[in-house]
Amino acid sequence: MINKDVQRYRPVVNNGHPDLSPDSISYQEYWEQERDRCINGYKPRGMDKISGKYYFYLNYFKILGNSGTVGNRKTLISPWYREMDKEYFETFETCKDEGKGMIVIKARDKGFSYMNSGLLGHEFTFFPFNDVGVAAGLQSSATSFFNKVKNGLNNIHPNFRHSALKDTDEIYKAGYKLKNKDGKWETGGYQSQIICRTMDNPEVFKGERLGVMVFEEAGEFKRLKNAYMSSKACFMDGDIQYGVPVIGGTGGDITKSSKDFMEMYYNADAFNLIPSFIPASRAYSGFYDIES
Repeated sequence: MINKDVQRYRPVVNNGHPDLSPDSISYQEYWEQERDRCINGYKPRGMDKISGKYYFYLNYFKILGNSGTVGNRKTLISPWYREMDKEYFETFETCKDEGKGMIVIKARDKGFSYMNSGLLGHEFTFFPFNDVGVAAGLQSSATSFFNKVKNGLNNIHPNFRHSALKDTDEIYKAGYKLKNKDGKWETGGYQSQIICRTMDNPEVFKGERLGVMVFEEAGEFKRLKNAYMSSKACFMDGDIQYGVPVIGGTGGDITKSSKDFMEMYYNADAFNLIPSFIPASRAYSGFYDIES
């Protein structure tokens, strides 16, 4: 049986960082190790490996939640480990490897937006010149999701945090301005960016190239199929799909208002998507399977 001491997946949260001099070789080696874990994954001895994105989400990203004590107000916390979340991040990696997207039916307020904000935050943090997108049917959903991404990024460790070259309601771009030897201003830094737009016009992302594109609360889209098909070029390089679209909707909402979503979910192969279902019963704080 595999050891399920899941707290071992959160070494930074539980143990903090070692007290090392920033000028030491040990300090550099430690942060190279952490970067490697965030990109290539982490496997404690005797346990399953988790993806780099999930390691980053558990140990560096912040979400709004509580400590598990009744009556506490919500604050920015590190996410709890959940087996469901681990599987979600694994499905994302499968989509990336197979050149597909995800379409997800989920229960309300069970962490879907936070996991996706972590996915976007990871792409933004570790891959330079990489754009990712947030698409929503309503401005309120776009703003709420974008704030989750920004809050998570603004509270990660300074060694991974990028300065913001641009921070608006639609664009969050990493980078900085500096003068060259001729006294002219140039742009430096990662220059990755997060683009957030509503999709009243299905063509609104035309011309963008996106490593990940999240369709937030897809049941609110007036023309989801048109929005998805019009955006396909954003994550394609010729006939190769390199980006991952993630389409999610809340169960009660999509069955009432979005025929497009249900058609895409039940015919996922036709849209090059992998379907997933997140029931409320698997989304409680701290929930994880005890079987190997």
